Amino acid sequence: MSQNASTSIDDLSSSSTLIAVTGPTGVGKTAFINSLCNTTLQVSKQLESCTDKIQVAHCSFNDINIALIDTPGFDDTYKSHVATFEVIAEFLEKLSRKGIKLTGLLYMHRISDVRVGGTARHSFRVFTKICGADALKNVTIVTTMWEDVKEDVGEGRERELAEKPIFFKDAIDGGAEMMRYYNNIGSAQRLMEAVLKRSPVELQIQRELVIEGKTLPQTAAGVELQTELERQVHDRLTEVEELRRHLAELKTTGLSDQTVQGMERELEEAWERVTAIQGEIQQLRSLAARTLPHAGGRELAQAATDAHTAQRSFWRPNHNNPLRHIARLVKGLKQIQISLTSLKDRIMRKRAAHAGGDKLSLWQRLRRATS
Repeated sequence: MSQNASTSIDDLSSSSTLIAVTGPTGVGKTAFINSLCNTTLQVSKQLESCTDKIQVAHCSFNDINIALIDTPGFDDTYKSHVATFEVIAEFLEKLSRKGIKLTGLLYMHRISDVRVGGTARHSFRVFTKICGADALKNVTIVTTMWEDVKEDVGEGRERELAEKPIFFKDAIDGGAEMMRYYNNIGSAQRLMEAVLKRSPVELQIQRELVIEGKTLPQTAAGVELQTELERQVHDRLTEVEELRRHLAELKTTGLSDQTVQGMERELEEAWERVTAIQGEIQQLRSLAARTLPHAGGRELAQAATDAHTAQRSFWRPNHNNPLRHIARLVKGLKQIQISLTSLKDRIMRKRAAHAGGDKLSLWQRLRRATS
C-alpha cells in the first residue's frame, strides 16, 4: 500500500476517491487516517488540536487511489468556529472549481462521551448544513473510542444518538449511515468498503458558493453559525440580568457602596458590549441579504452609512469580509464570558459570606443555582 501526506490542493484530482474525515478535536480523526494509510500526520493530545488546517493522506485500497482529507474540528483549541468554517469552506470551494467531488464524508464521534454538549451538537448542525440534504447519503457517522466503554454502555449511547432528533436521528433519516470504529485496521477497512460503494456527490455549500454565487455568511452553514452567535448573546444578556439581581440583594447586606458600585460598573460594561454585539449581528444579517461581490457603488455606500450609524462598540465591522467580523465577535463574547464568570464568583462569595452558616457549601449552592 503506497502512501504520502500533503496539504496542497494541487495534489488532488478527480482520479482519486476523496473522503473527508470530520468531527470534534480529539475524536480520533488523524489516528484513523494514519492507521489506514500508514502515514504520520500529527495527532492531537488530549483536547488540544494539531489540525488547524487541511491535511491530506494518500493511499491505495483495493486498487483504488484514495485521498483522505483530515479537517480541523469546530472546537479547535486555537481557532474559532468561524475561522475553522472558513478554512473548510474555502477548501471545498476550490475542490468544486476544479471539478472534484467527495465520495464520502466521515463524521467521527466519541462513544465514550457521557453527554453530547451544546458545542458538539452545534458543530454537527453546521456539518449537515455544509453537506445538504442531497449529500447525507454519502455521510457516515463513525463512533470511536469503543475500547474505553463497556459494550452495553456503548450500545445504549449509540441507540440514544441514533434515535434522538437533537443528535443524529434526522441525518440518519435523511440517508446517513452509522458505523463503529474499533481502533484497528480491520474496522477501518470495513468503513472504507462501505464508503467506496457510493458515488461522488456535490455538497450544498459548494453549490451555494460556486453556482449560486453566495458569500459564506449567506450559505446555510453560515446562517447556522450566525444563529448560534445570537443564542450566545441571548445567554450572556440573561446572565447579566441574573447578576444584576444578585447585586441588588447584596446592597441590603451592608456591603460597602464602593464595592457594589465597582461590580455594577463591570456589569454595565459587559451589558454594553453584549448589546453592541447584538446590534452588529443584525447588521451582518442585513448585509448578508445583499450579494456583496456584485453590489453597485450606491448599495455599498449605503451599507457603509448603515454600518456607521449602527456601530455602538469598540469592534469595528469589516463588511468586506463579514465572516471574519463574526469571528471577532465570537472572540469578544468569549472574553465577556470570562469576565462574567469571574464577577459571578465574586458576587456569590460575598453573598455567602454575608449569609453566615456553612459559607463554602452555601456558595457552592448559589453557583449551582445560577450556572
